[in-house]
Amino acid sequence: MINKITLIGNAGKDAVLKSAGAEQYALFTLATNDRYQDAHGVWQTNTEWHSIKIWGRTADIAARRIKKGTMIYVEGKLKSREYEGSKFWDVKSITWRILEKSANDDADYQPSDKLLGPEPVNEPKTSPWGYTIK
Repeated sequence: MINKITLIGNAGKDAVLKSAGAEQYALFTLATNDRYQDAHGVWQTNTEWHSIKIWGRTADIAARRIKKGTMIYVEGKLKSREYEGSKFWDVKSITWRILEKSANDDADYQPSDKLLGPEPVNEPKTSPWGYTIK
C-alpha cells in the first residue's frame, strides 16, 4: 500500500513550533491552486488548504524559516484524525524544501548546489538501461 502526497504551494501563515509529549513539530497551512476553464470558457482558480506538520530535527528550522507567502515543496503522508466528531486530514511531512530565497531567510541559507556538491565533470552519463547519453 502507498500513502504519499506531494505538494507545492504557498504558506498561508508563519509556521509555529508545537509539542506533542516530548516531540516537537512545526505547524502551518499550505495553499495549492488548480486553474481550469468553466463551461463558459472563463478561467477559474480553486484553492485547497492543507494542514502541514513537520516533525523531528527540522521542525525548529521550519518554524524559523517558513513565513506567510513562502513557496514550499512538501512530500509526506496523509494522516487523519478525529476531533469532536469531525474528521480532519493533515500532511505529515517527510521531506520539505523552500523553493525561493527571500529576505526572511537566515544567514545560514545555502543553495542546494552547495549542499550537494558540484556535478561530476567529464564522466559519461548513462541511461537507466546502460546506454551512454551524449
